[in-house]
Amino acid sequence: MSATVQRLGLRVEIVAEAGDTFLRDASGEYDLLLTNPPWEALKPDRREVELLSPEEGAGYVSALREYDTRLARLLPQSQPEKKFSGWGTNLSRCGLEISLRLLRSGGWCGIILPSSLFNDQVSARFRRWFFHEAAIRRLLAYPAEARLFTSVDQTCAAVIFERTSDAEFAPLLSRFDAHRRLIGEGRLEFSRPELERLGYAIPLDLSADETSLLLRLSPLPRMNDLCSDEPDALWLGREWDETGYQRFTAATGTVPFIKGRTVSRYAVLHSFGEFVSDSSSRAMPVSTAHARLTWRDVSRRSQVRRMIATLLPAGCVTGNSLHVGYFKDGDAEKLHALLGIMNSLPFEFQLRSKLGTGHVSLGSVREVRVPSLDNEQMVSALAGLTQRVMSGEAGAEAALEAAVARAFNLSREEFVMLLSHFDRLEQDFRTEMLVAFDSSNGTQEELPEKGKCDIRQPALRGLEVKIPNHYSAKLSKLDLDVAVAVQPGGNWKSIPHEVPSKRIEQIRVSFAAGEGSRSTYYGRLHPSRPAYTINTYFNRPGNGCHLHYDYAGGQHRVLSEREAARIQSFPDSFVFSGAHLSVQKQIGNAVPPLLAFQIARTLPVKGQYVDLFSGAGGLSLGFRWAGWEPIVANDIEKNFIETYSRNIHPEAVTGDIREPHVFRRLLEIIARERRDGVPLLVIGGPPCQGFSTAGNRRSLGDERNHLFKEFKSLVEAIHPDGFIFENVTGLLSMDGGAVFDLIRRELQILDNPLIPWVLKAEEYAVPQRRTRLFLTNLPKQWDVITPPEPFTGMEPQDTLFGRTLRAISVQDALGDLPPLRPGEDGSFKDYLCEPRHPYQALMRGRIDAGEYLAAIRSGAGQSKADSART
Repeated sequence: MSATVQRLGLRVEIVAEAGDTFLRDASGEYDLLLTNPPWEALKPDRREVELLSPEEGAGYVSALREYDTRLARLLPQSQPEKKFSGWGTNLSRCGLEISLRLLRSGGWCGIILPSSLFNDQVSARFRRWFFHEAAIRRLLAYPAEARLFTSVDQTCAAVIFERTSDAEFAPLLSRFDAHRRLIGEGRLEFSRPELERLGYAIPLDLSADETSLLLRLSPLPRMNDLCSDEPDALWLGREWDETGYQRFTAATGTVPFIKGRTVSRYAVLHSFGEFVSDSSSRAMPVSTAHARLTWRDVSRRSQVRRMIATLLPAGCVTGNSLHVGYFKDGDAEKLHALLGIMNSLPFEFQLRSKLGTGHVSLGSVREVRVPSLDNEQMVSALAGLTQRVMSGEAGAEAALEAAVARAFNLSREEFVMLLSHFDRLEQDFRTEMLVAFDSSNGTQEELPEKGKCDIRQPALRGLEVKIPNHYSAKLSKLDLDVAVAVQPGGNWKSIPHEVPSKRIEQIRVSFAAGEGSRSTYYGRLHPSRPAYTINTYFNRPGNGCHLHYDYAGGQHRVLSEREAARIQSFPDSFVFSGAHLSVQKQIGNAVPPLLAFQIARTLPVKGQYVDLFSGAGGLSLGFRWAGWEPIVANDIEKNFIETYSRNIHPEAVTGDIREPHVFRRLLEIIARERRDGVPLLVIGGPPCQGFSTAGNRRSLGDERNHLFKEFKSLVEAIHPDGFIFENVTGLLSMDGGAVFDLIRRELQILDNPLIPWVLKAEEYAVPQRRTRLFLTNLPKQWDVITPPEPFTGMEPQDTLFGRTLRAISVQDALGDLPPLRPGEDGSFKDYLCEPRHPYQALMRGRIDAGEYLAAIRSGAGQSKADSART
């Protein structure tokens, strides 16, 4: 300081004053300020607190909290929009605010600051205020490697500003290298609207052309724009705090605990060796039930690539050295596409401009601009390329980078500029990317055709999904208390009055008033009996008989999705797509495939079929098992069709059949695939909620009850050999039978007899009491009048067809599946044992449906007492 004063010939009087500058009365009294304020966040240091006694530590934290409150009152602009755990005041921001407030109008300040203050997300509100109150005249930017301060490993900036309002933003920016040599200099000139588009973030390490590219990308949606309360929106966040993680982890287990160092770009390394301890009582976050993308939080500026992201499957949990994101509707294609975008050069280029530390913060990622994901063709193409990168295909990453650059609508010059910006990339890879970009020429001809890429659930190396969808929903403390109170075969009547539930009390009142027994409410399955009807609410204890039968084993939980699927007779190889709510709907609404198989086997021919209102495809799967060939399916729900396409047949149309373009598309596919001389059936069941005895709206006033007319329209349009129309039995009694009579008249459109069959699933070796109506319209020459003969039942008895066998029980169906805790995903667990019942063998693909029925008819799986009676 003295040397500078002498060189400038100034006469200076120095007055030293001890005190806290932050707490001064900022009255605008100075013409010139020179300062280097503290660079730390105001919060208790755990290491310091641990050195104090409990009383001293509490006093220290209390005093720090009081000081933080005073700063927030005196320097309000320095406060972040959000504080985590009550802390978040940054003293460098406070230093800049107090400096500005101490200056007179027209006064000047020179200050040293961490450069992150000019581009991090938490300082955006502060910058908006500061840029309106001051004019930055000069910026000097230094990388962390320059080491202006020996103990600081952080990028920093020397700033000279004048206190004046309404000045244009046009500072001279000088950029220096690690040796403090000038490497670039130029004036930054931004209008107010441009500053707003940049989020008032000033990228100090970008050239003017690179900053112009940031501005050009600013109209694109932000990552945060993909997040909302909508059921198909993106969710971003973290899962578990890693602090003291040894307390809840073990060397072995079924739920991997994933930390940042385990993740690399497009892969998970072999080196993970920590699992959630079986004794841990920590609740699993909702996000762990989803396949999700994840990226490292810690990422140094010296790394070749700072965005290090990959995909994780459901069933593992991450520490807070990782961030995660997933689409709530389970859209695997969008997830893969977004991974490719996040790992790309255009994404990281924007991200770097917002990072000032060695952390890839969630807030910064939220602000990065991305291409719209409404373009299904682009999403499918990027997803396919991402899948190829993850499989290790040579050249795929270069092709993906070029495709993402095209999705961002970058010109060749802009792409070349990006390649130059990432100057530590290998030259061969840069050349490969440029060749891929030039060869695509905006046409993306090298990308896979939509629908042709096989997007699968991501998996951890060395840890494979063994029992897909084996997830049991979380339960509240009240639900757990209820579950513990109910014995096998019991229901709400077993729950003591001490359990505080208004709903259970309402059930008691209605029961006392003679309004029905509600016998399945809060029910627990009995191991030796079939289940009650699996509905779409099997994730809740109170909406049916859904509690697991294993009381002695402590499985106080609802059925898992896999268990419910088994009870519906979907094999374990049948994987359901989508979020949990969607999976539950797919399972609960389905026709048991094993029942459909026996209907199809009753027919004397085999042929082709069209499945309308297909859902996940229970009816369709049974017909396939019986040798019938699917042509096309249709459903309005995207996840339902994704499940259908994955497990049954790829040709399926998503959309409302009432829409003309959907109806035309179905007709086109049927006309193309239909084979002359081969029998053709239309099968399916329009949505049954309006007809259901479980609902309160059982009339044609419910618009869902009119969808049978669309079924009729397609039958009339293609004139098949016949059809099978499935629905709930409530259709028979609706409006005293008038509605059923109306539908019978409407569906009498082919010259075939229309015969209703009412079938009970438990009478056909399905481990579930489920009754359904099938309206059959079959050619007279097929001579099919009666349904398949029943051969199992709740109690063995003599019938016209012989003596029936005991119904298949839930223990018969589920006894080989591993136990779960509420909220646990057991998809990575192994089976408890080899199949102990023919039904378990069927579910695991050891035998087919025909072999299973033959085994049951022969008495296999029956108890000794049942076999003797038979």
